[in-house]
Amino acid sequence: MPRCIALVAILSLAAVSPAQALKLTNRDATEQKMTINENNGSRDQVLKPSETIDVVCTSGCSIKMQDGEEYEFDGNEVVSIEEGLMFLDEPTSQGSAEAPSPQQKQ
Repeated sequence: MPRCIALVAILSLAAVSPAQALKLTNRDATEQKMTINENNGSRDQVLKPSETIDVVCTSGCSIKMQDGEEYEFDGNEVVSIEEGLMFLDEPTSQGSAEAPSPQQKQ
């Protein structure tokens, strides 16, 4: 019986999907400053040129750029910053053929 419980526990852990993460790359020649807002609060982030970070967005997040533009994400996107603007680099992992644009808050 204890082996059965241990096996169920191991299988349960294996079935848990990994946390979603937003992959963000700064393709500009200058550093980019932003505020990342998630459920657990907000933090300021500076991305140096060519730097890439993974932002954990398990329930989605928003990123406010220094110019005041704010973008909302599900958390599984691959995004780049070019000329101070955010662009989706590839479709989300949900199998969609076309990547939706990040929604900007007004």
